[in-house]
Amino acid sequence: MTVLVLGPGEVRAMLAGLRLLERELRRNGHPIPAPVRAAVAALSRQDPPERADPPRPVDPAHMPALATIAEAAATLNVSRRTVERMTADGRLPTIRIGRLVRIPRDALPGRED
Repeated sequence: MTVLVLGPGEVRAMLAGLRLLERELRRNGHPIPAPVRAAVAALSRQDPPERADPPRPVDPAHMPALATIAEAAATLNVSRRTVERMTADGRLPTIRIGRLVRIPRDALPGRED
C-alpha cells in the first residue's frame, strides 16, 4: 500500500478535483467508480489540518539593513553588472530571500550613513 503525505492545500485541491469528477460523471449518467467514492469519503472526513503558529513579529532594530542590486550599484557608483560580478566572485556578501538577492548595507564599502 502506498501512503501519500499531502499538505492542506494539496488535500483541498485533490478533493475539489474528485468532487468535480463525481459531478461530471453524474451529469453524464455514468456510475461513480468505487475508488473515487472511497477517496472522496476519506478526504472529506479528514480532520482539518492544524495551522502553524502565526509568525512572530520581528523587531526592525534587529534586522540588517539590506540593499537591492540597483541600490548597491548606486551607492558604489558602479553598474548593476559590476555589483553582480562582485557578488558572484565573493567580494560582496549576499542574502537570498527566495529568488531575491539582497546585500547587507554595512557590507558596502564607502557607504554613507
